[in-house]
Amino acid sequence: APQNPNCFAPFGGPIDSAAILLGGYNETYDSAQALVITIPVTNYNDESKNFEAKMWES
Repeated sequence: APQNPNCFAPFGGPIDSAAILLGGYNETYDSAQALVITIPVTNYNDESKNFEAKMWES
């Protein structure tokens, strides 16, 4: 299934902006108040192929 293009940078990868990912980020990374990490997993229509994705998400 196609991915939502609004979630990706122009090169096709996830948007990687320190200003967005680090809450309260001003000048240095170590002054950030939050950190968000996204790890995409593949989910299949065939439930028998989703074991690893379900284990990662739980």
